[in-house]
Amino acid sequence: TDEKPTLVVFLRHSGCTFCREALAELHTKLGEIETHGSQIAIVYQESSDGMRPLLEKYGMQDVEQFSDPDRRMYAAFQLQLG
Repeated sequence: TDEKPTLVVFLRHSGCTFCREALAELHTKLGEIETHGSQIAIVYQESSDGMRPLLEKYGMQDVEQFSDPDRRMYAAFQLQLG
């Protein structure tokens, strides 16, 4: 984030319907986001191995990503469950 603006996207897990919708939309907007000099970082509550197939399915495997099963980043951003 020191180098360019970053859109941080918090997801739940690979079985979440809303997460799949978000990834599909992010995939369609990725080129536009990068063209404007920004990047995407994805945070999720699952292991990297568990989330990898879903990220690959939506072509998002190369964006910055953080596995956060203990929800520390969620707490830092004051995000609640639900």
